[in-house]
Amino acid sequence: MVDFLISKKTLHFIGIGGSGMSSLALFAKKRGINVTGSDRSFDRKENKELFTNLFNEGIILFPQ
Repeated sequence: MVDFLISKKTLHFIGIGGSGMSSLALFAKKRGINVTGSDRSFDRKENKELFTNLFNEGIILFPQ
C-alpha cells in the first residue's frame, strides 16, 4: 500500500473525519502527498478540533 501512496501526487479522502481516514490522510500528508478531504461532520461544523488539526497539517477540506 505504501508504494501505491508514494506514486500519487494528490489523494482525496471521503469521510476524512473518521478515525481511520484521518489517520491515513495524515500518513499520506507526512510523506509529501497533497491531501484533500470531505466529510459530512465538517459540513455540520462538528468535530472542530479534528478538522482544525487536519487543516493545520495542510490538508484542504471541502463540503461533502
